[in-house]
Amino acid sequence: MYKERQEKPLWKIGLIADLQYADIEPVGVRFFRESIQKLTDAARIMNSENLDFVVNLGDLVDRNYISFQKVSEVLKLFNMPVYTVLGNHDFEIDDIHKPEIINRYGLPDFYYDVEKNNWRFVFS
Repeated sequence: MYKERQEKPLWKIGLIADLQYADIEPVGVRFFRESIQKLTDAARIMNSENLDFVVNLGDLVDRNYISFQKVSEVLKLFNMPVYTVLGNHDFEIDDIHKPEIINRYGLPDFYYDVEKNNWRFVFS
């Protein structure tokens, strides 16, 4: 017989992905500047859900290093940890700035792990 399902989940996790913020004009159906408001809305909604943490699945910015500053400020609105996986758009910046990416997001390294309730989450 199947084991009864636990009443309470081990975790409540929020996911965000492909924000691709840049301070540039829209291209087709991509409205880059609107991404900041969408991330702000996501923070407000996720903060009301009593989540354990949020995982950013990558591509918070698009095209330029200066975009990291604005996105980093909005990430501070989340009242739980935000663990970031870097995407290809996060690296579409000048080579000179690539080593600074992990500092912008406050990451321990490009690849890292976090332990929660005896489970290990690997972010790479």
